[in-house]
Amino acid sequence: MKKSDIVIVLSTERESVMRTAYEAIRLGRSLVVSKSEATLKYFPYALHAENTETSIIAALMGVIEEDNSLSLQRREAAIETSRKITNIQTEVLRTRITELSHP
Repeated sequence: MKKSDIVIVLSTERESVMRTAYEAIRLGRSLVVSKSEATLKYFPYALHAENTETSIIAALMGVIEEDNSLSLQRREAAIETSRKITNIQTEVLRTRITELSHP
C-alpha cells in the first residue's frame, strides 16, 4: 500500500467500515470507497462510488484528474479526521478500562 497512489476499498456490506481505508488515510493515499452511509460518515474526504464498473471508473478518473492542491487538501483533511476518530476511540477505551478496573 505504501507504493500505491490510489487505494480502492470496496464492500457490499452497507454498515462496513473498512480497516484498509483507515490505513490508506494514515499513509496519505487517495482513497476510493464503496458509497454507503458508513463510508460517507467516516470517510467524507474519500471519493465514493457505487459498486458498479462505471461508478468506480468515474471515481478513479476523479482522483487522477484532481488538481494536486485539492488532492493534498483532501489527504490532509482525511488524516486529521482519522486522528480525531482515533483519539475519541482511545479515550472511550481508557474510560471503560478505568471503570472496569475500579468497580
